[in-house]
Amino acid sequence: IGDAEVLVTQLAPLTEGMVARLPALKLVAVSRGGPVNIDMEAARAGGIRVVNVPGRNATAVAEFAIGAILAETRLIRLGHEALRKGEW
Repeated sequence: IGDAEVLVTQLAPLTEGMVARLPALKLVAVSRGGPVNIDMEAARAGGIRVVNVPGRNATAVAEFAIGAILAETRLIRLGHEALRKGEW
């Protein structure tokens, strides 16, 4: 792994210590909306390019929003809570 030039990750972090152990690393590809799991300062200092895929989760966010709107307008959450309490 020490001679790897490319790292592809979704959730695994890239820390300053890892950057130090990967001297040949040139590119980090993060398959999520933002590179929140990457130590960007360490990557910049090591001359490592970091790319990500903004908007990757746009469909899931839109689907969740529609689902939440439907659940609230149809009182699904309140009905579920009442059923759990034994109310019918």
